Amino acid sequence: MRIFIGVEPPDVWREALVAGCDTLRELDPRWSEDKWVPGENLHMTVKFMGDVGDDAVASLASDLTVALRGLRPFSLPVRDLLWPLGGVRKATMLWTTFHDAEGACAELVSNVEDLAADYGVVPDSRSFNPHITIVRTRWPQELRYKDEAVEAMRALLRGEDTMSVAGVTVFHSTLTKNRAFYKSIGSARLGD
Repeated sequence: MRIFIGVEPPDVWREALVAGCDTLRELDPRWSEDKWVPGENLHMTVKFMGDVGDDAVASLASDLTVALRGLRPFSLPVRDLLWPLGGVRKATMLWTTFHDAEGACAELVSNVEDLAADYGVVPDSRSFNPHITIVRTRWPQELRYKDEAVEAMRALLRGEDTMSVAGVTVFHSTLTKNRAFYKSIGSARLGD
């Protein structure tokens, strides 16, 4: 099974991100044809595991619970609600990015990396930047209505500028020609 471990955003964050996406597509139809992450798939990837055997998948959630036992729930302050990878004029992706000033997210990622290594997954050599991918563009394009999209997001967040992280989810990912489908197959709460 194709597996990854991620953090699901709270409902208010999911709704806010979808509202920003809708606003951007309404104001600039050029963005409509891009690879938008469906609202139900929005997440922050902690670790892409790749193909994991059925036997290993069966124990992954319980092993995660043990690996995360010493960690406490935390909040990630938002850095940028709509950050264009590649710049405003030639965006190739749009992310919501977060600060990890306290290092709580880095500790979570480190614990998950250690567990993944026990499953034979190669550690990621890139530094982890907490973010939620919103869209991948088919070609670089200008982000003209960022302020309006961010305003739509902020209206739903009602001043909330942190995203709470209380656990992780194990997802089974199925890729099709048109989109990916993610199914939750287990979870682990921080501090359990």
